Order: sequence, then C-alpha cells, then structure tokens
Amino acid sequence: MVVSSRAWRRSIAGWLMLCPLLSCQRQGGPFVNLLLTNFSPEAATVSLTVTAQGESRELQFSGNDSLNIITYEFPIGFRGDTRFEARASLSPDCVVGIGSSELQIDEDRAYDLKLPLTTDAASRCVPYGVRLTVIKAGTAQSVVSSSPPAVHCDETCSQQTVAFRAGEQVKLSSVVTGDDLFAGWSGGCTGTLTDCSFTITADTTVTATTNKCQGFCPMPATGTTADLYAVWGISPSAVYAVGTGGTILKWNGTAWSTVPSGVTTTLRAVTAPRDNTSLILAGGDNGLLLAWTGSGWVRFNPAPPVFQINAVGANKFASSLYIAGSGGTYLVWDGNSKWNVPAGYSNSKQLTGISFMPGTDEHYLSGAAGLMVRYDPAGIGFKYPGQTSNSSANLNAVWAATQAIYMVGEGGTIVRRRAGSGQDGAVGTSGTSANLRAVSGANDQTIFAVGDGGTALLGNGTSWTKLPTITNQTLYGVYAVDSSTVIAVGAAGTALRYKP
Repeated sequence: MVVSSRAWRRSIAGWLMLCPLLSCQRQGGPFVNLLLTNFSPEAATVSLTVTAQGESRELQFSGNDSLNIITYEFPIGFRGDTRFEARASLSPDCVVGIGSSELQIDEDRAYDLKLPLTTDAASRCVPYGVRLTVIKAGTAQSVVSSSPPAVHCDETCSQQTVAFRAGEQVKLSSVVTGDDLFAGWSGGCTGTLTDCSFTITADTTVTATTNKCQGFCPMPATGTTADLYAVWGISPSAVYAVGTGGTILKWNGTAWSTVPSGVTTTLRAVTAPRDNTSLILAGGDNGLLLAWTGSGWVRFNPAPPVFQINAVGANKFASSLYIAGSGGTYLVWDGNSKWNVPAGYSNSKQLTGISFMPGTDEHYLSGAAGLMVRYDPAGIGFKYPGQTSNSSANLNAVWAATQAIYMVGEGGTIVRRRAGSGQDGAVGTSGTSANLRAVSGANDQTIFAVGDGGTALLGNGTSWTKLPTITNQTLYGVYAVDSSTVIAVGAAGTALRYKP
C-alpha cells in the first residue's frame, strides 16, 4: 500500500510531474487519486479513513503544500468496494470540512475520485474566528441563511450563533412565506431588502424582523400590468377582476389566471345577477357588455347603445338587469331584445356605480357632483324619488347594505344614507383627503373603501379607520365576498387581500 499527499509526490521520482495531476498511469496495483472539493484553504491537516474488505485505516497529512489531492494505492489484484472519509482541520478540535465518497475497484488501474467536503456550522472554530449571532424578531417567522453557508435559522429557530473568519464577507438572506412582510435588518447589518451583506471583523449580532401582514396584504402576482378597475366574486375560489385592454382575471383561491375576453376594450364593471351567479357580466367602454357562457366570453345580445358603461347591476336576470355610465345613461334590459330608459328616470350627470339592497329590486346609483339616485320598486307612480346626498363632491361608487347605503368619492368623501324612505345622505368623517374609488362590505358593520395612493379604510357603520396597505398604487375596486375574503384591485395589475 502506498499513500501520499501532493507534497510527498512532488518530492519523489519525477514521473509524477510528467503526467496529469490526476489520472496518472503506472505499473502496480490499483490506486486512487482523491480530489477534495470545497476544500477550505485554512485547513492545516487532513485525516483520511479508508475502509475496504471490512477493515479501516486512518492516515494523517499535513504540510505547507496543497492538501486537497491525495493518492492511495492498493496491492496488486485488490478488488472490491471502498469508502474514503476525509476530515480537514485547523487543529485537532477545529474541523473545517468533512465528507466521504465510495468507489468500486475492479481492475489494476488509476481511478480519479472527487470527495466533496461540507462544513457544519456547529463545527466551525470560534477560537480561530469571530461569532455571528442572528436573532429573529417580529410577529411572523422567516428562514435566515448565510453565504458562506453557516447560518440556517428556520421556522423552529429564534436565534443562532455561528463562527466566521475575521474579515470574511458575509451575506445574510431572509425568506418569508405567504403574505408575511420582511421589516428589515438591524444591528451589525441594516436595510430593508431581504439580502444584507457586510464584512465581519468582530463578534456581531444581527436582528431580522418579520411581521404578519395586516390590512390589505399582497396576493400572488396577477401576471398583468393592466389597470384593474373592478372586482367581484361568487365565492372565495371564484373572484373576477377586469380592466384595461379587455383584461379579465380569475382568482381560484390560490392563484390568478387570465381568462381571454376576445376584446381589447377597457372593462370597468363586473357582476352577476343574484338569481344566476353563473352568468357573469362585464361592462366597459363603447357600450361593450360581455357575458360568461361557462366556457368563454361573448357579447351580450342585444348589444347596448354606445356609451361608457361604468356600472352593471342585477337582482333578477330577466327583469332587473341595469347598466349605467357616461352622460347619465341608465338602461334596463326588457328580458328580450331591447334596452330601455326606466320610466320616471331623468338625469344627465355621469353615473359611476349601482348597488341593490339585499333581496330586493331597490337600488341606488352614485354620480357626479354629489348625485344620489334611488329606485323604489314600491313607489306608487313615482319610482325615482328625489334624493339629497348633502355633498357636491363627485361620488365614484355606492354600496347598499341592510341598514344603510354608502357612497364614496373625491377628497375622501363618504356619504351615508339610512335605509328606507324619506332619508337624506349625511357626510361622515373619513380621516383622509385621498380620492376614494370603490366601496363594498361584508355586512353592516364591516365595510371597506379604497382609493388613490393605496388608501384603504374600514368602516363599522358609524366611523372609519385607515388600514395599512403595501402599495402606493391607486386602488380602483374592492369587493367583499364574505368577511374573510375581501379583495382590492388597482393600477398596474395590483391585487391585495384583506387580513384583520
């Protein structure tokens, strides 16, 4: 048996210098050229354990020359399975790399074998380095790791201390899951990006802070940069958003996907009749009204006249399907072949929204210059009684609940009107001057309004509280499927989900 390190080989016969560093060929028994990969340059010694035919032998190598190449020779005629285990050390109690490889020997020849070394963070040598302590803080968990590999603090870990060489460049990375938010690094490394790099020269403590998202939180990417103007849902796993360029998206509870619309016209409204929620309707510019057939989108027949449809609403498909928009246009489908102006309606101000009271045909429309319109199906001879919003602001959206009707608009305007006849609107305090674009609620005590600059508000029927969001994009639409599924959409493909 012959063993050598590269230093030994260089000190003997010159034939070793005349052949490649690995794969040398010569007469004799089989021999193995071991290449230790991921070898730490700080290693002072290498221990090699060779196991063959049920016996093990341990050898030690040291010296100033490279220790990462070792030659081991077996007797002539040796055959069988072999296992090589290597340990690179700074000192007897300081291991900087360990690894193993196996080889089947079946003839007398040279074998080249790579033996990768890995470093266990716990085995690095504090007396020869500096300590890095990573602490995780905040209301949520993340996984913190490092490059070079040493730190690995997963969801079960709150603090970890490892060692590095003084002067080593260290990069820490934090990976969060779901819609948790990484707040930033503090201590020996600072910043709000998920990666943080620094040179460690002394014992250092770094804190990674991650918090649970509250308010309107990020959803999986929508896959579009189109502005999304409206959102509506049947259930938590069937939510639709529409926007510029004919964009229609569907949320299945896990991810967004594009649903081809067949058009490039901007879409501004989406809903379905309460008595037929599978018949989804999307309206937009140039009088475009699309209907979902279950397998694709088709143009509604009869087609509406040309105007900008800002709102679509329906209680019963065949008798109370309404569209509203530019120039005060407000039409009802006759259930057959025509769109008609409802008897008793007269208005030329732009209409922006329509919402039905729960379980009835009674509905309200919002519009420019404080416009509030009420349709009262129980009215005798006069279905559209005069309404006063007590606001001159442009009102951009309306949502009708059991106890009250809410309208939102420019300058943070919120108008609340009690349900029933003989009521006027009352302007409330929103706490914001941002233009509000949409309003929707899960019930009378859980109401959401969204608008410019990522503004989001939560109302309880009497007051409003500003909610945190993770965007500065304008939010154009919001819809509460129920109290646990509330989705807001907006500019540049933004989609957010509410978390209390």
